[in-house]
Amino acid sequence: MDLKHSLSDNFLFQYIKPGHLEIANSVLCCVGHLLLLLLIDFLFIYICLRDLIDSDLDLIKHLKMATVSPLAKYKLVFLGDQSVGKTSIITRFMYDKFDTTYQATIGIDFLSKTMYLEDRTIRLQLWDTAGQERFRSLIPSYIRDSSVAVIVYDVANRQSFLNTNKWIDEVRTERGSDVIIVLVGNKTDLVDKRQVSIEEGDAKSRESGILFIETSAKAGFNIKPLFRKIASALPGMESLSSAKHEDMVDIKLKTTASSSQTEQGGGGCAC
Repeated sequence: MDLKHSLSDNFLFQYIKPGHLEIANSVLCCVGHLLLLLLIDFLFIYICLRDLIDSDLDLIKHLKMATVSPLAKYKLVFLGDQSVGKTSIITRFMYDKFDTTYQATIGIDFLSKTMYLEDRTIRLQLWDTAGQERFRSLIPSYIRDSSVAVIVYDVANRQSFLNTNKWIDEVRTERGSDVIIVLVGNKTDLVDKRQVSIEEGDAKSRESGILFIETSAKAGFNIKPLFRKIASALPGMESLSSAKHEDMVDIKLKTTASSSQTEQGGGGCAC
């Protein structure tokens, strides 16, 4: 121990000049003060980052929960006479295209599409039914668990409009008041062949207490508004702006030679 202290004293005597020790102590105090300030700054930055990360984690957790939550699903059944354009309305909505070649639906067809609204996302299951009489016995089973019944008629075919009474009655027999019914007058592009006015369609819908809109699958007219009207009427969709009867307008299109060639009998095209 004596040798250790002797060597230490000898080192200080040889290398530390008078007054240098005080300077060294002063420097150490300044360095210590700077280190303390840096430590405080580091702690402040750490706390800020921690709070920011915590808030981001909460946001990520919230988004994750919203992402994994199941989508609300609604079954839409399209009803109406043969060749009124049920399939064409669905095709225009799904793929934004129109097929000029008419093909009758055999039995039932099913498609599904996700619809993005203002603050929510829903899944629409679209059931396309056959209009032929031989398939009528299948209709009740498709209506039974539906959320919406879309009853379509051809504005250029008055009989298809008169027959909507039977379709409305059939839906209410199966579902009572637990289903939303939408009356759709399709093929408004057949201006010169129109047999049912928009006022008649509107009057029937008011009389029956159901929704109403006119469309043209061929021209793409009122297809998106139709499905938005449906979405607005679904349970829990009260925040969406409800579509009113007076919001719907008629369409006046010039009849072309090509469209006349694709018309089928008195019913016109399958648009």
